[in-house]
Amino acid sequence: MDKFITKSNFKKGIRCEKLFWLNINKYSFDDQMQSEIFDTDNAHSKMGTDIGMIAQNLFPGGIEIPFNISREKKISNDSRIFEKRSVSHF
Repeated sequence: MDKFITKSNFKKGIRCEKLFWLNINKYSFDDQMQSEIFDTDNAHSKMGTDIGMIAQNLFPGGIEIPFNISREKKISNDSRIFEKRSVSHF
């Protein structure tokens, strides 16, 4: 039987190769395993936030690039910010 990779499975594979394999092979997760995966994702998210805060403390006066805006707006903002080479950006 052919196995197809969906966009969702591809994104899971970017985050975790093991999760990707388990999804492709239709391995079923019990509630405990799902909870552990969710906790790990939350821990990674918190770690990213913590690193961002450290970077902002190390480079005061930098410009934060928002995450939750459209791709076009990000590109426009990034281009404008990168023109100011002496400014830190996060």
